[in-house]
Amino acid sequence: MAQDLRTIVCLGVKRSGTTAIHRVFAKHPQTQIAHPNQQIRNFEPNYWNYAAAVLQDPSQMTVQGISAYDRFVQRVEVIAPEISVPNIVTQDIIFALWDEIARLYAPIVFDKSPQYLDDDATIELLKAYKDSGRDVRLFGVMRSPWDTITSQYELWHDIFPIGTPTYRDTNWWEAYQRFEALQVYYGEHNVPLYLYEQTSSEPQKYIRHLLEYCGLNNVPESYAHFKPVSLGRYFASCEPAIATWSPSPELLSIAEKYGYTYEPRTWHRHQYYLWLFRWRILAKFMKSKMR
Repeated sequence: MAQDLRTIVCLGVKRSGTTAIHRVFAKHPQTQIAHPNQQIRNFEPNYWNYAAAVLQDPSQMTVQGISAYDRFVQRVEVIAPEISVPNIVTQDIIFALWDEIARLYAPIVFDKSPQYLDDDATIELLKAYKDSGRDVRLFGVMRSPWDTITSQYELWHDIFPIGTPTYRDTNWWEAYQRFEALQVYYGEHNVPLYLYEQTSSEPQKYIRHLLEYCGLNNVPESYAHFKPVSLGRYFASCEPAIATWSPSPELLSIAEKYGYTYEPRTWHRHQYYLWLFRWRILAKFMKSKMR
């Protein structure tokens, strides 16, 4: 067993700030990401969700048009081309393969895959790996759910038509229900949650705490890219589907625990945030021209 190795896993839905967190660990001198190119700007290993799918049914066809087993093999080849996957995959083999990956990127490997919160089987597999005695540090990232869902919808609704705001609403609160279950299982202090708005405003406080939790030195250069996040994407959106969507009671219940208070869209609020967003885009453009 690779007891001298450490795996750090960031849990959070897409567009919640996980990429900015990825950059922290990619730049930190004590960690490596699970990819041969350490300079890659963003990478989602998807190791544990693809592995969980293999355990459920290796022959099951995936959205990629290949079997769960073949998808897992291809992903391991991307993460670590030196490692071969046997024809029969068991939980012990999945653990041993990740040990090899962790050893390859020793002593500390970072994994950021938003899909891990999408299903119970993936979380249970991660728990089993951690409970086997491996050194695994789990933490979560959350951003305003209405801004997160707006961002997801605006980016991907053309390529994923069934991903309506209501669909993404359900996905969001179910994901964080799974995260909260992890906190209940291990204790909140053992699976901390970082709010992206706070973290980006005070990285010297929150990223420093995160690095300490992960057993890493405080290296300010690793989080120098953090800047205060712009709020109000939900209010500024011109998408009709966003304008007519209202957060579900389940989403609101979780969001309110973490200080996210929902304010309904109004015409005046929409116009204000739309003007603000356009002003920021113009200011960024003018700044780039002056360089």
